[in-house]
Amino acid sequence: MGVAIFGSVSLGIISRFLIESFSITRAQLGWVAAVISLTAALSSPYAGRIADRIGGRNMAIAVLSVSALGLLAISAAPSYAMLLVAGLIGGIGQAGANPATNKLIRSHIAEGRRGLITGIKQSGVAWGFFLGGLILPSLAIVYGWRLALASVAVLAVIGAVITALFIPADTTSSVNSTLTKTAKSSLPIAIKWIAAQGLLVGAAIAAFVTYLPLYVEEVAGLSWKTAGAVAAVYGLAGLFGQLVFPAIGEKVRHLAYLMLIVTTLAIMGMAMLWLGPVVSVALIWVGAALLGLQIAWIALGMLAVVTQTQQHQAGRASGMVSGGFGVGLAAGPPVFGFTVDMTGAYHVGFVFLLGMMFGSGALMALWLKRDPPPESSQWI
Repeated sequence: MGVAIFGSVSLGIISRFLIESFSITRAQLGWVAAVISLTAALSSPYAGRIADRIGGRNMAIAVLSVSALGLLAISAAPSYAMLLVAGLIGGIGQAGANPATNKLIRSHIAEGRRGLITGIKQSGVAWGFFLGGLILPSLAIVYGWRLALASVAVLAVIGAVITALFIPADTTSSVNSTLTKTAKSSLPIAIKWIAAQGLLVGAAIAAFVTYLPLYVEEVAGLSWKTAGAVAAVYGLAGLFGQLVFPAIGEKVRHLAYLMLIVTTLAIMGMAMLWLGPVVSVALIWVGAALLGLQIAWIALGMLAVVTQTQQHQAGRASGMVSGGFGVGLAAGPPVFGFTVDMTGAYHVGFVFLLGMMFGSGALMALWLKRDPPPESSQWI
């Protein structure tokens, strides 16, 4: 998961180098993130169906291989146009990550443990933020951003080999059964609610991933390495959220409760980041941590996939949720970057992102009203 998403993650961490190397604006940088995310969004439904047909292990090998190719293509891009083309490759790899891993969990992990395992596998995204923000700026300064990014492709190749050697394949009967069931069954309504919320959440997460270090450097006046450390705090908080919230998610009466809590924390974090340069720099660190918890939404969305669908639906449901989230990922960075370029400040961008988060909270409240939890159930 960390390798598949790293193409998007790295754009924010090495944004200064990319802007200087290709002589591009912030909005143009946002379009690179948009190409990756939009490609992932449009490809996700197809990737989900492919995962249902070829099995989780084969899909995981394909994802890791394509992700390695995408990282190498970005690192070798000679021009901005080729950088956009490289983003297409990265987006295809990103599209298959959740269908592959959710298929593996749904096939091989027993109920009661799926929340924890989903959190662990989704923590790969947060590890990407954390390690990328901690290490990539220094590597880029010493060795250049191209070599620093290309080195991550080695991890993808190693992952593909390990997957081929140690992950069990789906049985032939399971795959054949999937071929006949997939086209007949409809997805649970919960998947559609979560996919809709994912569009709004994705816009906010992608914008902050792309521009957080640049915002910290330009507005708060902190050094580039310190801005990378703020991104690392964001990722570390995301790691915590990815591990804790899904484990709780299997015990609550309705996932919307947890999603509302996560959304509220994210809104608080956004407000602190916005006010930090004016009130106190300390608010930036706290805000980054609270906002990082929002990354847990991805794990909660994937938990819904593995707990509320049948085995033969896991890939297709993953594709729908990832698709909605991916559209948001594609929309957030260029809109946010455009507002900064046009106004010369970040205020309009923050208003846009806060609107996305309040909208996502309202959507979850509406889901609870339309589909309330049973009276006799677990806590919350």
